[in-house]
Amino acid sequence: MLVGSSLLGLVLLASGIASVRAALKGGGPFRSGPWPGLTPAGARLVLALAGGLGGTQLVLGAPEVDIAARAAFPWLPLAALGSLFILALAGRILPEPGVLSAVAGAYLLPRTLVSYLVPEVAPPLALWPAAFALDVCLWLRREHVAGAGAFLPGLRPVARRLAFSPTPAQPFRPSQRRARWAGLLAGLVLAAVELPYDLILGAPPASWIGVPGLAALTLTPAAGLLATWLAWRVPVESLNHS
Repeated sequence: MLVGSSLLGLVLLASGIASVRAALKGGGPFRSGPWPGLTPAGARLVLALAGGLGGTQLVLGAPEVDIAARAAFPWLPLAALGSLFILALAGRILPEPGVLSAVAGAYLLPRTLVSYLVPEVAPPLALWPAAFALDVCLWLRREHVAGAGAFLPGLRPVARRLAFSPTPAQPFRPSQRRARWAGLLAGLVLAAVELPYDLILGAPPASWIGVPGLAALTLTPAAGLLATWLAWRVPVESLNHS
């Protein structure tokens, strides 16, 4: 199972990368209409990134399909590194709010369905809360908080101070510094969710409680930071060239 799963993961990862390159080479537009509308090309790009995300998990071997093989360390930091790298890369390739959550959902839906139809296969990594946290941290801006004041009375004093922010001259793009903080938070969210989640699913407590759990709580946020740093180092512009 270990070798077969890892080989399938490598194939899926390579296919995802090739599909992303092909989608980018085909050109856009990738967006259509109001948020979060996607063109067929944009939908293909999201699905290609979801395939690459699946490859990063399957390549880890048995822990992806066998809950008894999962351990807080080293599996969780490695799973976080691969998944958050793909998600952060998605945010650079298609820089729009919600894209990271869409990629995570496009992977998690069929992967969860597999576990539902084949109960012997463990459920996937509890990735969506971390993907949402990464999405929010990358794209939240002061005017969003100002707008929320209309619905949340407690935020109105803050909203009044933020309401008159200058309009940016260029479209907003997350900075590398913001991305690193977002990756750190996403890794922390993933560790906080995954530890109790896998214990409930029946993972061996000795692999998750005590030293392994502390190692995961420390290293998974670090893996998230490293993942976003690496994603911001990728020359995205070169991906659409053969």
